Amino acid sequence: MKAIISKLFLALAITAIAASVGCRSKVQAASTPDIAVPPTAEVPAPPVVEEAQKEELLISMMRTACYGTCPIYNVQIYTSGRVQYEGKNFVDRIGSYHTNFDTASLKKIQEKIRSINYFSLQDKYDSPITDLPSVITEVHLDGQVKKIEDRHKGPKELDELYAEIDALLAEAKWTKE
Repeated sequence: MKAIISKLFLALAITAIAASVGCRSKVQAASTPDIAVPPTAEVPAPPVVEEAQKEELLISMMRTACYGTCPIYNVQIYTSGRVQYEGKNFVDRIGSYHTNFDTASLKKIQEKIRSINYFSLQDKYDSPITDLPSVITEVHLDGQVKKIEDRHKGPKELDELYAEIDALLAEAKWTKE
């Protein structure tokens, strides 16, 4: 038994010495000035996107479910005029669609947001009644960002904004994705 332990100890000692010598020679080789190290490859900078090409969200609106047949959809309207729509349930268009709004339509939305003083409204109009649908909007305008969750008794001005957006959505020519 002593012979086995002795051989095992000898094998471990040889392995430790070999590893120590091997590591030391690698460290010395890495720090030796005679070895030429190739320069690191430069990573190209990401392309510069012109400010005019950047697409920013103007408004998003999401209508949520209720225990009935409430329309369920999400829409994002961008400052470029691009509109993304996803109909979920109880709407004419189920699935993903896109269209473009003209400048006049975008200005109409922006004017409505400003005229109802969207950024001065409460963040949440809620109710403990869980079967009511919500309308969740998020506006990015004039350097400000605000999100409003409207489930119950939001001001009539918010309803006017929703109606304005819904009217524009109804008039749009949609392309299915």
